[in-house]
Amino acid sequence: MKGLRKWLLLVASIAVLAAASLLLLKRDRMFHGQTETAWIESISDRRSLPKDKQEEQLKRWQDFGPEAYAVLYRGFDTARHGCTRRKFHQQLSNLLPAAILRLLPKPPRDDGRRTRLRILDLLSALQRDEQHVLPIALLALRDESPTVRVRAINLFLRSFDGPPLLTSLSPAGKNAVLPYFLSDSRNTAKMPSLACSAISALSFYPEQAPAVIPLFKSALKDPSPELRMAAATALNRIDEATARNVDAIAVVIRVLESAAPADSPKYAFVAHQSALSAQAAFHLRQFAHQPDRAIDALISALQSPDVNVACNAIWSLQFGFGEHVNKFKPALRQAASRNDGAGQHAWTALVSLETREPSRSHTETLLQ
Repeated sequence: MKGLRKWLLLVASIAVLAAASLLLLKRDRMFHGQTETAWIESISDRRSLPKDKQEEQLKRWQDFGPEAYAVLYRGFDTARHGCTRRKFHQQLSNLLPAAILRLLPKPPRDDGRRTRLRILDLLSALQRDEQHVLPIALLALRDESPTVRVRAINLFLRSFDGPPLLTSLSPAGKNAVLPYFLSDSRNTAKMPSLACSAISALSFYPEQAPAVIPLFKSALKDPSPELRMAAATALNRIDEATARNVDAIAVVIRVLESAAPADSPKYAFVAHQSALSAQAAFHLRQFAHQPDRAIDALISALQSPDVNVACNAIWSLQFGFGEHVNKFKPALRQAASRNDGAGQHAWTALVSLETREPSRSHTETLLQ
């Protein structure tokens, strides 16, 4: 009897909490002549908009000033409706007998995920500073959706017009987000892209090197090439000596060399592999302390039939190894003869690199 009373008391408590949450729903606030809900619902995915519409939407929210971030915070929080109940219900499903679980009210569906993603997409384009971004980001970093958490981590890693936000956070701000990065960096099985983003974020914590380096070294053995490459570049960023000792550059080179052949059918996995190879070509520019191996791999990638791979190889040579131009100039000149976008970018890179030799004309050096 005591056991039954215990379960009934638990069920009654949950029912009371559910009823109380319905009574405490916030009234929709007005903002610039519309309800905040209307403004949030008007946000479109920037990638689905033409450029002029992207700029129009961005300017509208920029003109709202600091108040915009408060509206976005409340909109994001509202779009999480039922998140706590869904998580709690999931935990109970692992503890309670099925007969008792059926007595509990089912949690609401997660219908707000798309809204949360659009808010983060807009936030990434707005002027980003710690004071305004961190409250929303902290909500997103503990989101139930791995896709939302990936987008939240990328807020700190990507920037349209400056260094990543993570490099300018205060010590308190970095410490606030660190536990979420550590937690998701271990989430390798369910969603490798989430672990990749988290590992990339952890590479901006040199003060945490003793804790994160073993994590990076372990991830170098993961079955996912995406995760292995993220771990290799993160390790190289935080500790070049250790990266050299474990041959992290070889991990990136192997991903680069695994690009799909030109005549492969365009299935999704082939497109994904090509994208990974292009990322590898991009990341090799970070291995400046091992120029010979990096340059040799990039020279080979210049011949790739995949334009994206070849272009990233060109840019890594141009911007990462310009001081070694004589080593790869013949290969870059050969790539300039391609009849595609890679050929055009190779020619542009040659012109840019040749300007560093003021004693010789562009035409003379390019024709040699």
